[in-house]
Amino acid sequence: MHLNKPVFTTVSLFLGMLFLFISCGNKQTDFSLDIPQGWPKPEIPKDKQLTESRILLGRKLFYDPILSRNGDISCASCHKPEFAFADSVAVSTGTHAALGNRNTPSLFNVAWYPHFFAEGGVPNLELVAVGPIQTDVEMGFNLAEACNRLARDEEYVRLFKEAYDTVPSTYTLVRALGAFQRTLISGNAPYDRFLRGDSSALNASARKGFSMFFSDKMGCGKCHSDFLLTDFSFHNLGFNSEIDPGRYRLTSNPSDKGKFRTPSLRNITLTAPYMHNGSLSDLESVIDFYAKGGGDDVNKSALLHVISITSEEKRDLISFLESLTDSSALKNPNYLPLK
Repeated sequence: MHLNKPVFTTVSLFLGMLFLFISCGNKQTDFSLDIPQGWPKPEIPKDKQLTESRILLGRKLFYDPILSRNGDISCASCHKPEFAFADSVAVSTGTHAALGNRNTPSLFNVAWYPHFFAEGGVPNLELVAVGPIQTDVEMGFNLAEACNRLARDEEYVRLFKEAYDTVPSTYTLVRALGAFQRTLISGNAPYDRFLRGDSSALNASARKGFSMFFSDKMGCGKCHSDFLLTDFSFHNLGFNSEIDPGRYRLTSNPSDKGKFRTPSLRNITLTAPYMHNGSLSDLESVIDFYAKGGGDDVNKSALLHVISITSEEKRDLISFLESLTDSSALKNPNYLPLK
């Protein structure tokens, strides 16, 4: 999910497709998400309620290269389950071996996201699929053509009928992908067990790192807050905004130049390299970057300042960040390709 063109341009192409109402009148039992203890219930619009058949269809589509023009990449080609549904490279490779210009984010816990992409230009999960499928450097296809291809596949015709009581359409395609992605939940890391009262879940080093992370000295928790460890706001960390203006692409507001959404830190050890452009290779580099006060862009956030940090403190911080990895979610068979 690393668009190279302004997000609003791609989304506008899709909005016109939704004027045609398609009835999804088949009655099905709603699917209940396994929400971690202490987390709020995500808001799921009535027309996007989850069912087993919709999730199954979305899961199959997510791992199928049928949605790319050349049939060579799928959603999972960039959002790999072993990397917390992110990627292991700075920018992912799309169809025709084309490279994007944004680092691929994790898809865990997107059911709670209020907006999507690094500049926050997409307001709901269903529209997330539009850009990657249609952008030249990603899947390079067209939604209507993709649905025509699906309509020629007997198994997909059956699955769309079971899930939405209709033939493959842009309306149901994006909803099926959204249904599966809403089930990708990660909330059982050692950090979570520690918060729930298990004092043994974090070792001594991680506990020190925990205290540092949320201290006034480090200030990490000011932006990486709440249960997903993000404020979902936008900040300029000092990267050259002339290379990528970030949220400014969406708003044209000069104060938004170089601002990008705060990422969730859950499963952070699995999602290297880091930052919106994948320019920092490991967690030590990230801590060093923040300790020196970030980059030098003129619009850099006032929250960033030089911090004196010892080697031991850096190790403790990394120990804490390692405690955010939820190994049980990585092993969940319901998140993996259908057999």
